[in-house]
Amino acid sequence: MANEEFVKVDEIKKVIECSDVEARDRFVLINFKDTQMIGIEASFYKKLQDKFNKLLEMEFNLNLEREIIPEFPIDLEDVKAVVKEEMKINPDEKVSNIVKKIKKEHPNLFMDLDKIFEE
Repeated sequence: MANEEFVKVDEIKKVIECSDVEARDRFVLINFKDTQMIGIEASFYKKLQDKFNKLLEMEFNLNLEREIIPEFPIDLEDVKAVVKEEMKINPDEKVSNIVKKIKKEHPNLFMDLDKIFEE
């Protein structure tokens, strides 16, 4: 049973030896058991992974700002920091609910539009 779950090293070696792509190329396309796979250098994979993580972080921050800005924060970065800390405590809670909760608990982080328009 265990042999069926893992590919034998000899089979992989044969596929790589049969490949007509030179080792100096960055990508290696491998057909293995009717499945196409791509082999890449470990350093290039690490760079791709880092860029992907950076992109995910940028998307997260953009979505976070979209939830916070309509509540009129005085300092966006301060509110983001508080929201991120609250998300660590309640990871399953919706971001919009966390922002509303923080606005109630820390009104000093947000502009009071009623006072502004009262005057």
